[in-house]
Amino acid sequence: MINLPYCGDGVKNGTEQCDGSAGVGLHQECSQSCTLVNLPYCGDGIVNNNEQCDGSAGINNGQTCSSLCTFVEAEIAVCHRPPGNPENAHTIKISADALKAHLGHGDTVGACVEENPEKNKAEDNYIKAKDNYEKAKVEHSNALQNQKQEGFGKIMNAYQAKLLKEEYSYREIRDRLANALRGQGQSKVNYSKTMNEYKARLAKENQNYHQRREQLSRAMQVQKSECSKKAMNEYRVKMVKEEEIYRKARNEYYKVTQTKKK
Repeated sequence: MINLPYCGDGVKNGTEQCDGSAGVGLHQECSQSCTLVNLPYCGDGIVNNNEQCDGSAGINNGQTCSSLCTFVEAEIAVCHRPPGNPENAHTIKISADALKAHLGHGDTVGACVEENPEKNKAEDNYIKAKDNYEKAKVEHSNALQNQKQEGFGKIMNAYQAKLLKEEYSYREIRDRLANALRGQGQSKVNYSKTMNEYKARLAKENQNYHQRREQLSRAMQVQKSECSKKAMNEYRVKMVKEEEIYRKARNEYYKVTQTKKK
């Protein structure tokens, strides 16, 4: 008598995918018709049975899914700068709910980046040099990333010093112009025309100066959005261009006043 293979004999034969435990893999079972059935399990990406989540399935904001398919609060890496002791900056992980408070006292999202002491020293020396005030390098990307970093403040102070010096020059030139205009008779048409054109130019330059100062003020109140390398570079180029206009206008004024004296 010959025993023929059949579904249920415990041996995988013919077209059977499985038979009993034969041919059955992890998270599978064998049906009565000897076909494989995939079983739900934690890690299949589908929320099944008593699972709270599975991978990204079932996840809400501020949560992650554990290897046991249960909710856990998401942890965010921040660079923590202890108030009063920013030199002791170090990376910590916090919950999403605590993020706002940490950002409020100077922490930044992401792990702390180890700074290069030699690079910082070079930046400090460059910015401190008096002749370089108006050329504070916008390439100092570390300083431009966060207004609370020391380098950012130094660069902005350099721009402030430049604007302050420029404001004094503007006021001096404006006062001299006013005195010259008061001493002129209306009959000197050419001279009056020249001075009026110069006066109009200075008025426009005054408007540009105040606009530029407001831009600087806004830049000091924000971080990455307005203080990117590109924005700061465009701002620096504009300052240089307008300074050239100042100098040209001032030289024209001196020429006119010297002509008047002769």
